[in-house]
Formats: sequence, structure tokens, C-alpha cells
Amino acid sequence: MSETAGEILARMGTDAAKWTDEFMRIRHENGPYANPNEEWGTMVGWFANAIEAGKAEGRRDRTEWS
Repeated sequence: MSETAGEILARMGTDAAKWTDEFMRIRHENGPYANPNEEWGTMVGWFANAIEAGKAEGRRDRTEWS
């Protein structure tokens, strides 16, 4: 049974390392990649930035409507 988007969000929250681990697990299931350690560092940075951008956007939305 597949998880819903809400279940995934509840399980992983805003932890970039958890998102990266899940991404790397799925990526590995679909074939090898060149350097998993290097790629992990790149992806954790990508997920951290995406999560923080989402948080900032949420804060901005609240202040625009106040």
C-alpha cells in the first residue's frame, strides 16, 4: 500500500536528511549512481533549501494577509 502525501509529510516533516535518505533509497532502486556520498551531500543541501524556501513563503503569505 502506498502512502498518501499527508502520511509522507507526517513521517518526514521538515528534516532534509530524511527526505534525502528517502530520495536516495528510491534512486538506488532505479539504478546505480556515480558517487552516493557526494550525491547525498548535494541532495541534502537541495532539500534543506527547498524546505526553508517553503517556510519563508508561508511566513510571507501570512504577513501579506495581515
